[in-house]
Amino acid sequence: CAQTSSFALFTGGIQFGIFGAVNPRLGPLAASVAGAAGSCLVSVPQEVIKQRLITGIYGSFREAFCEIYRTEGVRGFYSAW
Repeated sequence: CAQTSSFALFTGGIQFGIFGAVNPRLGPLAASVAGAAGSCLVSVPQEVIKQRLITGIYGSFREAFCEIYRTEGVRGFYSAW
């Protein structure tokens, strides 16, 4: 539970950091879109690995990461997107 909460804090930090950087230049709508996209870029790979661990496809985080990268490349981490 603490791991999930700390990861949510990290992705929220990414989202609001991007929002804060983009908002003065492009306005709140573009900043929201950019923040959400940036947050997804870091959260989707974690979700893909978590889903495959829960379903028993892989036995460990390391095995999941290495096998996904070896067989599917970077795109494999975004297969749920």
